[in-house]
Amino acid sequence: SKTNFDATTSSRRELIDSVLSSAAALSALSPLILNSNPASADVTNKIASSASLRLIKRSLREIQDLEIAASSNDYEGIKTGLRTPPFTEIRKNCMVLIRGGEDGPDAEALKSTYADFIKAAEELDSSAGLALRGRKGISLIGPYDNTVKGLVAFL
Repeated sequence: SKTNFDATTSSRRELIDSVLSSAAALSALSPLILNSNPASADVTNKIASSASLRLIKRSLREIQDLEIAASSNDYEGIKTGLRTPPFTEIRKNCMVLIRGGEDGPDAEALKSTYADFIKAAEELDSSAGLALRGRKGISLIGPYDNTVKGLVAFL
């Protein structure tokens, strides 16, 4: 029984030593792994940019289809439209394009137009939400137009 206890203790000790040495090696390499060179463009984002651009264009078509809902103040239709794919992934796809163009000449303009678009989309969503909760006199066509113009400017 004592021999069995020593063998179990020894294997646990070896396991713990192995885990600790692996963790030490990983922590020694982590600065090399985690620090990326900001001057080099992220190739992954450049490759993903074409797919993201395609999805953003599809999102534009989807939001343009919401024009009737916005002009008739269909608050529920707008809320639902903003929460269905591909529009639900638009932030992620826009960020892929922004990261892919970080080293380009228009990087700051792209970030600015993205911020304007998101502000307009959030205003549209907020207006529809307020109207659904009972606030009177809210028109969706203005925020809707700003959202479409913002997305077109981003593209």
